[in-house]
Amino acid sequence: MATDSTIVRVAQAGAIPTDTFAMVAELMRNWNPAEGSRFGAIIADHIVLNYKCLMESFEKAQGSVKLGPETRMDKSQ
Repeated sequence: MATDSTIVRVAQAGAIPTDTFAMVAELMRNWNPAEGSRFGAIIADHIVLNYKCLMESFEKAQGSVKLGPETRMDKSQ
C-alpha cells in the first residue's frame, strides 16, 4: 500500500510510471539487428516469460511469408 501511494505521488509530480520490461526495451532502441533477437530471447527467458509466445508467433509469421503456408491443403483440392 505504501508503494502504491508513493507511485501516485510521483505520478502527480509529473513522472511516468513504468516497469522493468519497458526500461529494458528502451535500452535496446533498435530491435532489427541480430542482437535484437538475442536480446529478445534473454527477455523472454528471464524477464517476461509470455514474450516468448509473441516471438514464436512472429517467427512463424515470417516463415509463412518467406516459405508459404505450412500446409498444402489449397493445392490438394
